[in-house]
Amino acid sequence: MSENAWLGGRKPVAGARIRLFCFPFAGGGASVYASWARALPPWVELCAVELPGRERRISEPPHRSFETLIPALAEGLAPLLDLPFTFFGHSLGALVAFELATHLEDAGRAGPLLLHASACPAPSHAAWTRGPISELDEPALIEELRRMEGTPAAVLEHRELLELALPSVRADFGLCETYRPRLTRKLRGSILALGGAEDLSVNPRELAAWGGHCEGPCRVRMLPGGHFFLQDSRDLLLRQLSQDLQGLRLRSP
Repeated sequence: MSENAWLGGRKPVAGARIRLFCFPFAGGGASVYASWARALPPWVELCAVELPGRERRISEPPHRSFETLIPALAEGLAPLLDLPFTFFGHSLGALVAFELATHLEDAGRAGPLLLHASACPAPSHAAWTRGPISELDEPALIEELRRMEGTPAAVLEHRELLELALPSVRADFGLCETYRPRLTRKLRGSILALGGAEDLSVNPRELAAWGGHCEGPCRVRMLPGGHFFLQDSRDLLLRQLSQDLQGLRLRSP
C-alpha cells in the first residue's frame, strides 16, 4: 500500500489484530505519538494522524471547520479501516475522533471498538470561556501556548518555526470555537474519558458527561498531571492503554 498522507510515518505491522488511530491536540502533529509504537503490544498497529498544515503537510492549508475536515479524513483513512480499530484523541483530537466515529456510523460503516477521549470535555460541555483564542494577537497567542505547556519551548523561541506553526494553531483553535455538536447523535460503541488530576481546564464532571454521547458503557480514568498528562504520565498511560487494547482483542472476533 502506498504511503497515506493522513498518517505520519505509519509502519505496517504484519499480523496486526487492531489498529490504533491517534489524533493530536490543537497545533500538534503525528510526531506527538511517534514513540508510542515501541510501548504497545506487537499486534497493535499505530496510526498517528497527520492533519494538513503541520509537520510533513506544512505546505497544505489547514482545515477551518469540521464540515470540511471530517469527510476528507474519513475518505483518507478508509483504506485502513479493514481491521478492528480504536481511536485515541487528545483535547481537540478527541472531538475530531468522536465526529469521525459518528460520521463513519452515519455512512453505514463500523465505528471504533473504543474511543479514548483524552483531556477534553464532552461535546455537550465543550465551551471556550476565556474568549476566542484563535483571534488573539501573536504575543497573546504565544503566551497562551506557554500557559498550556503543550508546545515545545524550542518552537516558541524560534521565529521561523513559529511562523510555520501559528497558522495551523489558529485554525485548530478556530475548529474548537466554531464546533457545534449534534447533541442527539450517540456513538454506538463505548467511550473511555481520560483526565489529568491537576488539569484546571477539564474537570471530572465534564469527562463523565461523555456518557451522554455513547450507547455503550462510559468510564472515566484520571491520571497524574495537568492538561498534557499524556507527556507527564506517558509510561502509565501506555501501560493502561495496552491493557485496554488487550481486553478488546480478547472480545473481538
